[in-house]
Amino acid sequence: ETIAQRYGASRVIAVGQAVADSYQPRLGSKKIDIIPNAVQPVPEFSQEESDAARLEMAGRLVRPLLLAVGRLLPQKSYDNMLTAVDILRRQYPDFLLAIAGDGKLRDSLMEQIRTLGLETHVNMLGARGDIPRLLSAADIFVNSSQWEGLPVAVLEAMSAGLPIVATAVVDVSRVVVEGTGLVVPPHQP
Repeated sequence: ETIAQRYGASRVIAVGQAVADSYQPRLGSKKIDIIPNAVQPVPEFSQEESDAARLEMAGRLVRPLLLAVGRLLPQKSYDNMLTAVDILRRQYPDFLLAIAGDGKLRDSLMEQIRTLGLETHVNMLGARGDIPRLLSAADIFVNSSQWEGLPVAVLEAMSAGLPIVATAVVDVSRVVVEGTGLVVPPHQP
């Protein structure tokens, strides 16, 4: 008996090809329809609104601003992202990474920031309800996930026109193509 039979599903839907491929063996010959995650277009913000968000996150307007958005959970691999920030600051000392989100790893990530001396390079924003506003102020969006379906945060950042740096997990490589950003191997800061 397949999962679809057990639960009486007449159709099975996945958010991307990689997700469909991973579930196909458990579904037998049942077809999986792919409907990619969708996002609302990110609204336009005035220069004043974007500048205010940038000052709030980075402390000044001219500092390059990287933004990450997501729950602070192991799958998001923020520990690797912070290690990458530590490496990056040696060559480019004047940038800031703002991380919007909260979760069970907050305390350990704060400790890693202190241990690496990244207090002037990383701003933990906590849970936010104004992600489109933050996206309007950022220069680059970063995502370090170990696994994902099709990350909504990446799609929202692309909708806002941001270049992406993301790990090559599941369908990220299908949406972050040449000219839209850079896809890097996971677990390799």
